[in-house]
Amino acid sequence: MFVEELLKIMPPEALESKDNVQGNTALHIAAREGNKNVSKAIVDKNRNATQIRDKDQKVPLLTAALFASPGQKDTIEYLCTVTENKDPSPFAGPDGASLICNILDAHYYDIALYLFQRYPNLVLEKTKNSRMWPLEVISERPFAFRSENKLKLRERCIYSLIQIDTTSLGRYHGSTMGDVENPSVWSQDVHMRYRGIISKFFSRFITHFAPHVPSMERIYKLKLMHEQAAALVKGLICHLRITKSTTEISDFFKNSQVLQTAIKFGTNELVEECLTHFPDLNWANMNNKRLIQIAIEERNEKILKLICKTSKEYKKQLFSNRDLSGNSILHYAAKLAPLPQLTSVSGAALQMQREMQWFKIPSSTWDQIGVLRSRTRYWGFGVQNLVDERNRHVRNKDGKSAQFIFTQEHNELRKEGEQWMKDTSQSCMLVATLIATVVFAAAFTVPGGNLSNDNNEYKAGTPIFLYVNSFMVFAVADSLALFSSTTSILMFLAILTSRYAEEDFLTSLPKKLIIGLGTLFFSIATTMIAFGAALFIVLGSRFTWVPIPIALCACLPVSLFALLQFPLFVVMVRSTYCPSIFRFD
Repeated sequence: MFVEELLKIMPPEALESKDNVQGNTALHIAAREGNKNVSKAIVDKNRNATQIRDKDQKVPLLTAALFASPGQKDTIEYLCTVTENKDPSPFAGPDGASLICNILDAHYYDIALYLFQRYPNLVLEKTKNSRMWPLEVISERPFAFRSENKLKLRERCIYSLIQIDTTSLGRYHGSTMGDVENPSVWSQDVHMRYRGIISKFFSRFITHFAPHVPSMERIYKLKLMHEQAAALVKGLICHLRITKSTTEISDFFKNSQVLQTAIKFGTNELVEECLTHFPDLNWANMNNKRLIQIAIEERNEKILKLICKTSKEYKKQLFSNRDLSGNSILHYAAKLAPLPQLTSVSGAALQMQREMQWFKIPSSTWDQIGVLRSRTRYWGFGVQNLVDERNRHVRNKDGKSAQFIFTQEHNELRKEGEQWMKDTSQSCMLVATLIATVVFAAAFTVPGGNLSNDNNEYKAGTPIFLYVNSFMVFAVADSLALFSSTTSILMFLAILTSRYAEEDFLTSLPKKLIIGLGTLFFSIATTMIAFGAALFIVLGSRFTWVPIPIALCACLPVSLFALLQFPLFVVMVRSTYCPSIFRFD
């Protein structure tokens, strides 16, 4: 290249000159553009170029990290290995914090892991302007961890079979960062000892070929990122545990927003690692709130379970604790959920149901929960179930009970849920009524007609095809369609005449809607079966091939209805009969 040839004839001192605007050297510009070859040529010519700072006191490495883009990773890797830890060090203080935070912003977790392995004290450094710790940056990135990535079944299978050698992540190998993009397959079956031979074979096969197969490459890189981020968090927390006292650790988390941000964004692995090593953080006061109050307020179910697990025998004290405003954990559950958590559930009625599941459990089911407690390890649902009975009706310093706050903050959502239920019920009820009308009439106008008095006065009115098998299919399907559509009408009518109280959204209304949708779907299917059987009775004797197109056409409306409504049906069944809230293992 022209630039590289020009560098060969330039004196080394010329590479230390700065421009008049930002005080950038040639290496600053090459680092900003992500040109590794030019950067390497400059460093080979003048090793001191890596330590020169611009007018903002940034070394070329920090400039490269600040302007990082997907194609500039190799430049940052190279500058990390050649930049020296000389005073003033670019790997300490606010400069070091800015460097690591910018690298984390660019999602280069392997480089961040490498830097933390060399300079572990970076975990305690804050940036100069934004005053952020590196752990706060990590806490804002839940997508870097496994729990917040939703994979399909096939992707989960491939993901589970891919094995990453975590011992090589971020390791320094001389002049390069190490083979972090293609870490070696484990040489020993330590983590696969109890797997079958076939499972081991597929695991090794997929791990070897995943980086080179386009359909698997994304999953491979995803798992690699998860392993790097997890190793990074484990290393940082371990360094804190070794180098700092319990009081210093508590002060660090109180003065930062690490745990609050992690709970808000759902970076559960970070919180889990912190509480595993520092269970006393459950009692730390962070902006007048404890972790359990933050978890409930942010509707983070996994963290709430983890807090209950790590608090051990002190659960009751933790559950009965109140903040400086006199709010109990039930008051926090009574507040309206943050918008991201609220909209994660489709439909205002289901959102109201989820809010009720977080808040309370109906008094009529307390005995059932007691039975469940004795037989299983299920705790029921509702924060109210965690609080002692004498603390369920306490008022805060504003004189408000949890129930009052819940009613006040959820009034609009309740109205929206009521309207959603009515609109859905009216639409479905119309369809069910049409089906009931059609199948009722079909029962008296059977295909083929009836026998007349001319044939046999004793059998007058008897269906002509009474003894044909397909007629029995028609009769049974028509009867089932009538019964199921009538049941569906009654369920939707019960929904329309409901009082729509808060407690109704917990189980009563969802159960009625589930039964209504289920019977409506069944009535549509049986109506199409009856229609197909009727056509076959009339045309089957002449056209023997008629069942095939009839079956195909009959499947179309059934499939469309299932495609449009079945996801809602499944969601309602799962949220009503299998709620995951407070299901402790």
